[in-house]
Amino acid sequence: MTSVLDAFVIKPSSYISGLCYSVFRVEPYSSCGFGCLYCYARWYRSGGGVEPQWRVVAAWRRLARAVARLPASFFFRLATLSEPFQGAERLYYASLDVLRTALRLRVPLVVNTKSLLVTMEPWVGVLEALAGMGLVVVQVSIGFPDKYSVVVEPGAPPASSRLRVVEELSRRGIPVVVRVQPLVPGLEEEQVGLAEEAVVRGAVGVIGESLRCTRSDLGLLRRLLPLDESVEWVDYQLGRAPGREGLLHPAREWRRWIHGELRGVVESYGAVYTACKEGVAPPPGVDCCQASIHLRVPVALRPTLYELARLGVDDPIEACRRLGAPYTCSIHHRGLFRRWLRMHEGMLRRLAGRSGAARRLLLL
Repeated sequence: MTSVLDAFVIKPSSYISGLCYSVFRVEPYSSCGFGCLYCYARWYRSGGGVEPQWRVVAAWRRLARAVARLPASFFFRLATLSEPFQGAERLYYASLDVLRTALRLRVPLVVNTKSLLVTMEPWVGVLEALAGMGLVVVQVSIGFPDKYSVVVEPGAPPASSRLRVVEELSRRGIPVVVRVQPLVPGLEEEQVGLAEEAVVRGAVGVIGESLRCTRSDLGLLRRLLPLDESVEWVDYQLGRAPGREGLLHPAREWRRWIHGELRGVVESYGAVYTACKEGVAPPPGVDCCQASIHLRVPVALRPTLYELARLGVDDPIEACRRLGAPYTCSIHHRGLFRRWLRMHEGMLRRLAGRSGAARRLLLL
């Protein structure tokens, strides 16, 4: 059973351990049928078709009971490696099962989707009930205008349809945060425009995340998108995994600039802007998923490199002692939660102790 439960925690890495406030997820499906050409999740999947992960769904019912007993719940992301409301959901209802369990046991969720299914019954009814209890934030990914999304996201609904999802969910009182991703040099005007349109239609926040891809993937995207060739692409990873092609992302100067542009537009409408795994520090007490401000229940957050840098310490345990709630660490937990948090704290401690690593990760 432990191996199944370990599917609920994201493995330690420089970016996840260093920059993510929650490392927990629920993956009801083995893969994704949307076929986005830039999708990084394909590097972590075992291959094969889209299948429901019934052992994970069953284990979620058990784990959710443990989460519900915590004074401040960890929030879980549904999902990180696949679309939870893809076509297979109409047949299997695995994600619906996850939602209903979260509702019954009052476990907070951050739902990630590009699908129109979330505006339909029975899914939207459960989301409304979760929202009524302050237990859900729906993140809708919208990265490209229609003329490009139909090319690079061939199985997903076009961006214009996803903007209508934002409008419909917001009308129903469900908090929506739009993920403008992947940000790419050459489409800045269109992507800032999508962020503005999203908040006009009711999104309470926007998250930006730049493209990371292999050099061969970048060559393909250059043939399909009007990328700005003047922007430099640099190594994404701090180190290379043996036998795996390295990843690239736009240079830090461009990333710092585009996040500033997006923040200015989004905040001018009174919405919240954060960046995902970009090293752009959110405001104190705000996590980059925006769960801590849009959920209406107490949620627990891990301290990250941002907090360690602000405090001038390199130990997450010491950071927790100084910060207090909502921050939490392994010493506050037992069993699986303690083990899971300790894995990430070890990586975070090593990153904080390597000043060069921290400088590469952070755009403070």
